[in-house]
Amino acid sequence: MNIHSIADMFLQRNRIQEFTSLLFDCMRNNKQEDAKYQTKVLELNIMVAPQIVESILQMKIWTLYDKPKIAALCEQKGLYQRALENYTEMKDIKRVLLNSHALSPDFIADYLGKMSAEDCLACMGEMLKFNRQNIQTVVNVSVTNLQKLGAGNVVKMFESVGSHDGIFYFLGTVINSTQDKEVHHKYIEAAAKCGQFRSIE
Repeated sequence: MNIHSIADMFLQRNRIQEFTSLLFDCMRNNKQEDAKYQTKVLELNIMVAPQIVESILQMKIWTLYDKPKIAALCEQKGLYQRALENYTEMKDIKRVLLNSHALSPDFIADYLGKMSAEDCLACMGEMLKFNRQNIQTVVNVSVTNLQKLGAGNVVKMFESVGSHDGIFYFLGTVINSTQDKEVHHKYIEAAAKCGQFRSIE
């Protein structure tokens, strides 16, 4: 039996639930010929039942659907984590990351940690420009990925958005483990600008 033809019959009668259920059960092998129908299932359900899309994407069984299309629809519906998992263009990723209030800090840290150093720094700079409340998340990501990013680059990123408190919190976590005079100087400078006189002493 041609599963796709049966699915189309359900679709013609607007039976989205049956259409979804049939295809989800029968397309678990992630075959190339199912790509169009994977997209269709996700597309239709984002409109009527976003929680079903959330469940399907969470299982990571399907990978052949039209990712940019589904990412854009997820973004529209506020499924920001799923949008980020499917976008590949940096401009889209930066835009969705501005919804950090709706994303878990752990997800953001993990997501940014997988990027190249350059892209990670660019995204963190964008997050800080848009919302200073992202400082704690950005500091955590910077500390976790210190080897890859480099302390000097992180400081430059904070400086580019005028975040002296970001420099202060970030360097405060690495100051005791380095002899780098530049790091110590930047820490004292940031502490002075933030009024943290005890730290300066």
